[in-house]
Amino acid sequence: MAPSLPDLPVELINLTLSFIPKEEIAIIPVRKACRALASKTMEIFAREYFSLGSWCLRPGAVSALTGISKNKFLNPTLEDITLFRYTNEYEYGSEDSGLSLARRVDIKELGQSLQTLANLRSLCLADFGFRGFEKFLGDLLATLSLPSITDFKLLEIILHSCDLQNFITLHSNTIKTVVFDKLDLTAPAEGAWSGLLSSLTLLKDVKLIRIREPLKCGDVVRFEPEVKNYYTFWRYVDWNTEYECDCDSSPSYAEYRLGTDTKKEDWTRGLELMMAGSRTVQFFGGSSSWIRDPDP
Repeated sequence: MAPSLPDLPVELINLTLSFIPKEEIAIIPVRKACRALASKTMEIFAREYFSLGSWCLRPGAVSALTGISKNKFLNPTLEDITLFRYTNEYEYGSEDSGLSLARRVDIKELGQSLQTLANLRSLCLADFGFRGFEKFLGDLLATLSLPSITDFKLLEIILHSCDLQNFITLHSNTIKTVVFDKLDLTAPAEGAWSGLLSSLTLLKDVKLIRIREPLKCGDVVRFEPEVKNYYTFWRYVDWNTEYECDCDSSPSYAEYRLGTDTKKEDWTRGLELMMAGSRTVQFFGGSSSWIRDPDP
């Protein structure tokens, strides 16, 4: 494929234009054409290529989202947003750098930008699983009121349970899909997960709730039934244990899913059973992670 005009080296462009007599002022129509094409293709660009976007959380990303929210073409087409932690694998202490950048973010401006997007349906927060981010993320969720949101995902996140509960309760009429992957709840010390699961029972029209490797202050949280409810539990809650390889008998994670085989009226009951049976167990990391059942 031949390179486009903007891809040509500056020297080559300058050399080409230097052969045109100056009195024809050729550089002006060239510059006008580029701006005109950018303007006239904005609508199709937004429609075909701008339905989803992802940004690492730093001040520049907030400025970009603010600009998008004010653009009449880009605003209505952006439906799926992922915000993730800034990382630099070559920089020592990259998680500290990510937190430092996040703290410079204007949370109020970021929240306003997200709320201004007319058709934002999916929000994903990813890779904020380090101490210090829980307050920042809690403050962010507290600023958000997203009337069109249907899909909510948290991937490797550390949060206070009450901040998350409030967000889910506020959007209980619209959220249909919830995915929690390595969600670490730091507070309160007791009842963090049961409180969160209780808020999920408020969702009006759920399609899927999936909880993969739930955490509590760094330990795995396991939602287990009482013995008398064993078969009832499995009717409503599907627990899949996955393994890293066939040669390793130690589970790498457990996944809890509702919605696969359950009827609509079973949602509340399934979550109630998960709440009633939640217990914290010890988690041992290493070359092969494994979960030890708690003592009776």
